[in-house]
Amino acid sequence: MHGFLTALKAVLADVDTLGIFEIAVAGDIVNFGPSSPEVVDLLRDRGAQMIRGNHEIELVVPYGTPDAPPALMHGPRFAGARWTNERLGQERRAFVSGLPDRLMLDERTVVCHGSPRGVRDGVRPDHTGDELRAKFGDDPAVLAFVGHIHQPHIREVPPLPGSNQPVRRFVNAGSVGMNLDGDPRSSYVLAEQDSSDAPGEWRTEIRRLFYDTDAAVREYDNGMRDACPEFVEAFTRQVRTGRQYFGPWVRQASGLPDDALLPSLRRFLAENP
Repeated sequence: MHGFLTALKAVLADVDTLGIFEIAVAGDIVNFGPSSPEVVDLLRDRGAQMIRGNHEIELVVPYGTPDAPPALMHGPRFAGARWTNERLGQERRAFVSGLPDRLMLDERTVVCHGSPRGVRDGVRPDHTGDELRAKFGDDPAVLAFVGHIHQPHIREVPPLPGSNQPVRRFVNAGSVGMNLDGDPRSSYVLAEQDSSDAPGEWRTEIRRLFYDTDAAVREYDNGMRDACPEFVEAFTRQVRTGRQYFGPWVRQASGLPDDALLPSLRRFLAENP
């Protein structure tokens, strides 16, 4: 989701044409995108069930409290997050901070942000069977709807040979507003419980939608572009292309002092058009 109102409206329009009334959001509702307050309000109006992602847990929950890391409250590193938190206001921040970290759709079906093992423990298309089994661990779920990595995909998790465990599945919904798999289209998962009504038995389909990315980029003209222009340039490239810019730069810039961060990002963007 990440605060992209244009993308969310496109998905909700598609949902409405399909006659769907129940909506679940797997976290990271806010930040990166320019319209976090409007996205929160629209999802609340639609009665969506929501959980927290790492952006809510790490950037909204501590904001303005004694537990806030100094870098969150001062300096260039989290300028976009500060701008977003101020626009969210106290009531919305309290709302998203109070969301649960997981949602059970039935006794064997979970919605979580990264994986049942943790909010940042993302499920990638190239993970091995052993890695996927470890992400489920001892969790009772056999089906997990996840997000976090912005790459929609479905993975079956076969049991170990000789085990009496069932086949389990991860369904990664990708991102409504900022996919990073080389395809800038929006994505979400259409899920329908199997006719058997057995817990964990759901038919799933990843839906990809074209939406007006130019309009999504224009959303940044609401003041966020002025507040953190270098970050917004990275974000808008991701929206338009579906390619990763911000994450690779963050990893490259790890450990840099504050006064070197933005020059580093400007160089990265110039070297990676």
